[in-house]
Amino acid sequence: MILKTRGTQFFWTIFTTQSICPQLFAEETHTTGTLRINRKNNPVEVLQKKLAKGEVICRWSDEGVCVLKWYDKQDVLLLSMEFGPEMIEVPKKLGMKPRVVVEYNNSMGGIDHFSQLMSYYTCEHRSLKWYKKIGIHIFQVLLLNSYFLYNKYSRQKTNLFDFRNEVIKSLLWVEKRQPSAAQKLTPGVTNKRKRKESPAIKQSAIIKENPAIHLAVVTTLFLAALCSTCFS
Repeated sequence: MILKTRGTQFFWTIFTTQSICPQLFAEETHTTGTLRINRKNNPVEVLQKKLAKGEVICRWSDEGVCVLKWYDKQDVLLLSMEFGPEMIEVPKKLGMKPRVVVEYNNSMGGIDHFSQLMSYYTCEHRSLKWYKKIGIHIFQVLLLNSYFLYNKYSRQKTNLFDFRNEVIKSLLWVEKRQPSAAQKLTPGVTNKRKRKESPAIKQSAIIKENPAIHLAVVTTLFLAALCSTCFS
């Protein structure tokens, strides 16, 4: 982190807290980032306020920290010491957005997009050991970076699902064995022998087709019974 540049440091939601803002401001550095709902010292009235689409509510702390909530498709909670709740028009889109949201998306939109794509195919299950989770996560990051590079330099664009499937097929690909000389036969010739169908199989097929005419008839005192048609 570069301090005393009189610029703005954008933070992801994991690292954004109100306590760090005054410390960075003392180093001539502004702070902006998305904020988690369960962070300490979050204004209760901002968290509990129900907003309609496009509405904004914000509160300022004594240190000059602005905590803002904006509703689009869901509640978006942000924190900033440089940008406030003023609304600006977004190009190529209808409606207005808070300036803090626009500035954050311009600087951190790639990270949020990366996290969104990573969440589509999660493989780090709870039952796995921690070192396996790290290995799988590294492989997922490499795969996603490869996807970005492929779409950047390839003329033929693809989506993440098809890209992952092609990678899986290439990793599981096994070279097909060449047929031996004995297996290379002339066209129209086969080496498969036809099995002779046993009389019992033929008889069972006939019985299935006409079950009504094959009735069991008891001919002895024992429990054995014979078919009235087959043994007549």
